[in-house]
Amino acid sequence: MRAHNRWTPDWTVIVTLTGWAGIALGLLRMFAASLYQRGSAAVSQGAFQVLEGFLFACGAVMTWLAYRPERK
Repeated sequence: MRAHNRWTPDWTVIVTLTGWAGIALGLLRMFAASLYQRGSAAVSQGAFQVLEGFLFACGAVMTWLAYRPERK
């Protein structure tokens, strides 16, 4: 089952919270674009690379959790 409609204390809550954070970030980029650009210009390229690596790792873990064989 790939959908959930109950708040259970497992990894599926992380997927939901990630989705909500993505929506919030998208709204910030749409409605406060100049503020977002000024804030991101003050951050070094190395920090962005570390953040991208962290986000990639989170995505890889969530993908693995979603498609691993179910234990019975």
